[in-house]
Amino acid sequence: MLSYMFRKEYYYCSSCDEQFTTDELDYSVELEWYCPKCKDNLDIFALDNDEKLVVQRKYPEDLVLGDRIYVVGYGYHGIHELKNKNKIKKGYALSLLEHGRLEVTKDQWLNIHEGTWDPNDTSIDINI
Repeated sequence: MLSYMFRKEYYYCSSCDEQFTTDELDYSVELEWYCPKCKDNLDIFALDNDEKLVVQRKYPEDLVLGDRIYVVGYGYHGIHELKNKNKIKKGYALSLLEHGRLEVTKDQWLNIHEGTWDPNDTSIDINI
């Protein structure tokens, strides 16, 4: 599964230095995953089990070689570097290092791993 939403997500725009709640975004962000004010990519601070990840969401056409894609499903999860991307009839074929080939539709967003975070050492308000 590639279009995976984490148990708890906090949306943050580093350009505007502003945090958004799901209610403030009114789910309109899901169409593009951009800040509603400046249109830059949102950073998503995610809590999922014991993991604390920072991801951005992109559609296949916006992926660039070297992006690190977070893959989840079937008892497996991991982060794999995008080595190649080809347009195919159904969407895109992605070649991921140490994972192999995945086919995705053009409207399927993916989690791009940006790093990890410490809830005790961040300006993200985890109480909203």
